Amino acid sequence: MKRLLSLAICLSTFFIMQSKDWVVDSIDGIYYEIDENTQTALVKGADENITSAMIQSTVVAKDTRYDTKTQTYIVKETKTFPVTCIGRGYNDFAFANCTKLTSVNIPNSITHIKANAFSGCI
Repeated sequence: MKRLLSLAICLSTFFIMQSKDWVVDSIDGIYYEIDENTQTALVKGADENITSAMIQSTVVAKDTRYDTKTQTYIVKETKTFPVTCIGRGYNDFAFANCTKLTSVNIPNSITHIKANAFSGCI
């Protein structure tokens, strides 16, 4: 009985602690990523041929799971995240080498722009 109870506690802890698999579709050639620790989104990249960038102040992300029975992805939850950063820690080249980029609209929600976010754009 004790083993069964221990197994049940372990399994419930695993499912509770399991992180979400947030997915954000690209929006107008800009790619976003969710930071689950800070509950915010960041701009992680862009199409290299982008000419004008309108960064969103918020993005809607989907938590999806693959259903092996139907062989499709099922949306478990949707959530809106504020976009607060352009670039990310280990890869801060969000718009790097976007040589055709002529304008960028940066919303007030942005609090950080990484050093190499626009590297090689000129």
